[in-house]
Amino acid sequence: MSATKVFFRDVGTGEPLLLVHGLMVSGAMFDPLLPLLAARRVIVPDLRGHGNSQHLPPPYTPQQHARDLAELLDDRGIAQTDVLGYSQGGATAQQFAHDYPERVRRLILVCTYAHNMLTWRERIEGALMPALVRLLGVESVARLMAENAGELTAEQAEHLRAMIAANGKAQALASIHALQTFDSRGWLRELRCPTLIIAGAQDRAVPLHHAYLLRNSIPNATLDIIQGAGHTLLWTHSAELVASIETFWRENQ
Repeated sequence: MSATKVFFRDVGTGEPLLLVHGLMVSGAMFDPLLPLLAARRVIVPDLRGHGNSQHLPPPYTPQQHARDLAELLDDRGIAQTDVLGYSQGGATAQQFAHDYPERVRRLILVCTYAHNMLTWRERIEGALMPALVRLLGVESVARLMAENAGELTAEQAEHLRAMIAANGKAQALASIHALQTFDSRGWLRELRCPTLIIAGAQDRAVPLHHAYLLRNSIPNATLDIIQGAGHTLLWTHSAELVASIETFWRENQ
């Protein structure tokens, strides 16, 4: 536990890697990756308002999350780290790299976006999500999301459902609002660290146009598209994901 009270796990030894989870889940989403990253020191927080940190007060914005992460790294004595952000965690990772550029050695953005309200479909889906949470409650939304993640095994879908269902309604609504209003397009060109963007070719939640926008806007960015993968490629294509990251590390020592 850090002075910020953000819950975290600090696993392994070696060069540090900070893993930043997505919307309405927790650091537990990265459990499938930890055995594949055994050569690294992996820091896995639960962001403010999520998982074991959901008792912390708002705001639940990328800006506040970035401040919490900086304090967490201070507490762990880590001056600089690689940062991986997944889905909405990619927004926080971008914000952290923007606000604390000296602290990010290399940036990895997986299944994420600069602004998630670019198309009419995305704006409609963005309006529906908080309405469903208010109308049905978090538990029912969690079940719907797990049932619609058809690429997952039954065990993986249950793990996803449990993580989402653990959210409080107020925290979930505030986090959804932060997802809808985040927009890094105005400052992406200021990011100077080597950046890897990873996308699933069949990602319906964050379609490929978001990955291309990030690749074309961040000066030192490369893009790797994993064929056959959707938004849950962390679980369905774990080995391919780690292989892509390790290639990026070798090429950007």
